[in-house]
Amino acid sequence: MVFVLNKYGMPIKMGGFILLGTLTLFSSFSYASTLSDSSTIKIDNQNLGSIFTSQSVTPIIVESGKNLSGKIDLVSNYIFRGISQTQNQPAAQVGLAYSFLSTGMYGCIFGSNDHFLGKQNETIYYEVDPSIGVTNKVNDHAMYDFNLSRYIYPQANSNDYNAFNSYFNYYFLTAQFSYSNDDYATGKSGSYYNLGFKYEIPSRYFFHINNLNVSGGIGYSSLPKNVGLQSYKDFNLALSKSINRFTFMVQWTDTDNRATNAASLKGNKVIGIISASI
Repeated sequence: MVFVLNKYGMPIKMGGFILLGTLTLFSSFSYASTLSDSSTIKIDNQNLGSIFTSQSVTPIIVESGKNLSGKIDLVSNYIFRGISQTQNQPAAQVGLAYSFLSTGMYGCIFGSNDHFLGKQNETIYYEVDPSIGVTNKVNDHAMYDFNLSRYIYPQANSNDYNAFNSYFNYYFLTAQFSYSNDDYATGKSGSYYNLGFKYEIPSRYFFHINNLNVSGGIGYSSLPKNVGLQSYKDFNLALSKSINRFTFMVQWTDTDNRATNAASLKGNKVIGIISASI
């Protein structure tokens, strides 16, 4: 009897396709000698590497100050909560948002190519994630963003699920809490926590270069063990430079290696990102 792990990090019995476990959005998994790097998973978008993709549209809406806005990202590796979603290959991503600026309410959609196995051992090649939410400034130093998101994998709909996401900024500090009662379509609840920072380096301290930011964070994925998942931590540190509509970023990511993804998908990585506002 041979078992493999899908994108969710859950063992699947080959031949009967009996699901024994499922996993997360943005993680990679490891499984027996039959494990291949095509078994990836995706866990919420705590992917600073793609400049706040589906996890938060606050930067898209608030920074633009326009009703309709968006971003296009080219990333050398699509990392979600420390785990590659593309077998360590590049990804092209698009995020569009429409905001009612007087209330802070918005609707947005995020899309990206992927490469991992779904619950029924099907290969998932892309995702489309719509969200509705509200984001506002509390004062000049604090803001919040609450949204409900649907993670959709066309032609692999058994992997779709919903999640509530919340994001907070206070001065240079950031925080995130996400929850799903059907985490990674496992039928079980799971949550994600992240504490981080984003700080603009004063130009006088770094060769008089303007619009240079350093950011980072530590996240924790609390996943349902009774479906074969393992909770784990992820880490990231990034340096970014904005020039007009473009942002260039170099990011380091890693995990504590407890996730049930393949070692090649969840380990120490350095990725590059080019982002353009539209």
